[in-house]
Amino acid sequence: MQLRSLSGRSVVIALLVLAIGGAVALNLATRGTPQLPRGTRVFLTPTSHRASLGVTYPARLLARCAPVVDFDGDFWQPPGGWTLAQPAEPATIRLAGPDRAVLRTASGQSLPLVRAVPPVGIASCSP
Repeated sequence: MQLRSLSGRSVVIALLVLAIGGAVALNLATRGTPQLPRGTRVFLTPTSHRASLGVTYPARLLARCAPVVDFDGDFWQPPGGWTLAQPAEPATIRLAGPDRAVLRTASGQSLPLVRAVPPVGIASCSP
C-alpha cells in the first residue's frame, strides 16, 4: 500500500478554505438581531462605585417593577422567582457578602440579591 504525501502548501490552502467556509456558515446560522419583548430596556455596563461591606446605601431600582439595581460596580437581581411589593421606592441596599446583597423596599420587603452578569434586560412595567 502506498501513501501519498501532500505538500505543506496544499494543507494550508485546505485549512483556509475550511476556516472561511466555517465562518460563513456560522454567520448565516446566527445572523439577525435577537428578538426582545417590546419595551425591554437593556443595561450593558454598571456605573456604580464600590460599596463597603455592611453599610446601608440608598438604592435606585432600574425599573419600578423589578428589584434590579446597579450597586457595587455590578448589576444585582434576586436569584430566582420574586414578587415586588409596592411601594418599592425609596429603597436601601446593603452588601452582605462578596456576592450577596440585601434590598429593603419602602413596603418593608427584604429581598436577597446576587450579582448579575451584564447585559441585563428588564421588560417594561405595566401600568
